[in-house]
Amino acid sequence: MRYMTEKEAAALLPKRSDTGNKGDFGTLLSVCGSKRMTGAAFFAASAALRTGIGKLMLAAPESALNILQTSLHEPVFAALPEKDGFLSSEAGEEILRLSENKSALLIGCGLGNTEGVKSSVLTVLKNAKAPVVADADALNVIRFEKAPFKKGGGYIITPHPLEFSRLTGMTPEEINADRLNIAASYSREEGVITVLKGAYTVVTAPDGKAAVAPFATSALSKGGSGDVLAGLIAGFAASGMELFDAARLGVFVHGEAALLLEKKMPARSVLPSDLLNAVPDAVKYLEEL
Repeated sequence: MRYMTEKEAAALLPKRSDTGNKGDFGTLLSVCGSKRMTGAAFFAASAALRTGIGKLMLAAPESALNILQTSLHEPVFAALPEKDGFLSSEAGEEILRLSENKSALLIGCGLGNTEGVKSSVLTVLKNAKAPVVADADALNVIRFEKAPFKKGGGYIITPHPLEFSRLTGMTPEEINADRLNIAASYSREEGVITVLKGAYTVVTAPDGKAAVAPFATSALSKGGSGDVLAGLIAGFAASGMELFDAARLGVFVHGEAALLLEKKMPARSVLPSDLLNAVPDAVKYLEEL
């Protein structure tokens, strides 16, 4: 097993023209958050913006947007149909409409686990034309579905071992005993890029490509860190990168930000908000290699 190197990650960074405009750098639709879990939407959106995308639309239940709009100023906001603070089943078609002119779509962070969320997520996964990054609750609600992903679609999924166990029927212990091969098998069978999170995060693709990140740190062992990662991956995907490259670059920037923070504070003290603030330093470090 060979780990990704800093130079490999640096070579993946999208080139940017000094004369470019916001339309040149991609547009992301982020469908995240619920009335009880606005933090996940905040972290994902903020991380995506740090990747350099030109425009971000954040779509969520209106009750969640009322909270998010007080702390996020860069996105355009879109209210989705809701029931009791969570997406209703009618939200799926509205999400598809909003995604029509977007470079990529992120769905799942903080959505919750309700029938309305499940219906909306399945509608999106089976019909979206833009590349989809599915994280957290977008994976939890499809765990009993057979073939939730359409053949030939562009998907990145970002499970931790417990979420992956719900998708595969294996225990987290079985998964962690053979992470690379199990993730590769799932990618091949389902036609998705799998980002299996944890120490030495694994990224696998349907065509057999694989990458392993060289990071193992408890600085990332806090709720919200995965939302930051999902936002990074989605942002890079929206910039027009190949999805496998967007996934492994997002993973590397995420881990590098954590290492930089460990030079300033104990790993146990690192917060997801610290990760957000360290992302520019991690990107700058790679740019200068």
